[in-house]
Amino acid sequence: MSFPLDLQFALIDDDTGELVAFILPEFPDHAPDEMREGLVRRRLAALHGRCPCDAPMVLPNRAERRRARTEHELRVRVDHHPECPGDDHNIAAALARWER
Repeated sequence: MSFPLDLQFALIDDDTGELVAFILPEFPDHAPDEMREGLVRRRLAALHGRCPCDAPMVLPNRAERRRARTEHELRVRVDHHPECPGDDHNIAAALARWER
């Protein structure tokens, strides 16, 4: 199964609604440097709770985690600095340039 490069997924325990793991995208070795750097920063934020740009990973509150049990979706947020390669706009632009 293949996932979009600019998305990460979280696995949630059905009984407790707690975050269990992240599914992080694998990216090709031939990806451009800006794309690789953006994805690496997203991985670091997921694995360590903070991006190198110093933006923290913000986990949903308990009610949102419980709701994820039925909706099967959990939004984890990292508000990267605008110039960070891991920022949504920057990584989307890098992906669009690479796919051209």
